[in-house]
Amino acid sequence: SEGLFQQMLDSSDMTSEEYAWLADGLYRRGRNAQCKAAIKRALELDDRNGKAYQVQSGEANRRSEFGQALTAAKKAVEVAPDDYWSYFRLGRAYEGLRDLELAESAYRKAITLNPPRPTAHYNLAVVLRQLDRPEEAAQMYRQARKILPDYSTAIVGLRGLLLQMRKDATEDQALAIDKEIAALPRQEETLEMGIDELRQKLEENRRDVGTRYRLATKLQKLGRRAEAIKQWEIILKDDPDHHGANFGLARAFGAFGASNQPANDRDRAIKHLRKSLELAPEGQRLARLALASLLHRRAVGYYEFPNGGQFGGLASAELLNQIRSKMSPQQVADLDEAITLYRDHQKLLAGQERTRSARTEGLVRQRLAAALKIKGEHE
Repeated sequence: SEGLFQQMLDSSDMTSEEYAWLADGLYRRGRNAQCKAAIKRALELDDRNGKAYQVQSGEANRRSEFGQALTAAKKAVEVAPDDYWSYFRLGRAYEGLRDLELAESAYRKAITLNPPRPTAHYNLAVVLRQLDRPEEAAQMYRQARKILPDYSTAIVGLRGLLLQMRKDATEDQALAIDKEIAALPRQEETLEMGIDELRQKLEENRRDVGTRYRLATKLQKLGRRAEAIKQWEIILKDDPDHHGANFGLARAFGAFGASNQPANDRDRAIKHLRKSLELAPEGQRLARLALASLLHRRAVGYYEFPNGGQFGGLASAELLNQIRSKMSPQQVADLDEAITLYRDHQKLLAGQERTRSARTEGLVRQRLAAALKIKGEHE
């Protein structure tokens, strides 16, 4: 509970190692601010605490602050060079920064330190695929499945890669690929895997937040929206500051979906995106852009603009004047907040040169220009 976590943070009787494990638990529960506080306590007591640097790297990576994640991961490697998590975090940081060769090297080292962990194999497969080494990537997906046969993301990744490889395959190779694909569980089966097991775990311990989070995520991927929402809400009833559950609920209520979502769902998505950003204000480019877009659309009332689009960038001056005259004070406030968020998003992109997306930059620029046009202003 909130009180217990705070009581532990305020304690003067805990060791650096205990604070580091507390930070790890808070990180896994999405309690970003308290996680940072626990890391700070751990490192004040022992600035060579490898676990604390590993968690610090993971927390920064979650916020898309890959430079910070790399600094912490390098420190983790320095003080805990024989620990799987040091190199796993190093790989994640390099992957975020698009230094794929260095990410590959770090993941391979992590695998040598702890071969039975499937996640490093899966992440290495993703990196190798981006390096245009499909055969090696496929082998890593297979290895991840060998360790964990029901590893659904590895199954999905392998299927997609095999379908891609088939396009340039010889006839014999294509037959072999078809045979492997046919032996894989179907998409629905892949996502269904483990749901009964997760429900059984929750019967044994209903307060197991990690298991409930995984269950909600699987249900959402299966399109079982109502069931996923129920699980997210149970998490938030016990822990309103769970970052992942707030983000999951925002997604369930259509934060990244169709523009014509019901107003009630839109407002709920906005509420949970706000909370998600409050809990982790740095990074979170996707959440920030989604919130800006929802506020922008709410400001213009889902007006049916000519020439397509939901944001008013191509509307005539006459139509924009009509919209302005009908906007309520709340809609004006929504538009102002959307403009601020678009500008914040641009600053984030500018500060993360190596992870910038030309498509996203163009999208943000267009929507910002449209929002300013509605206000009668220019950039």
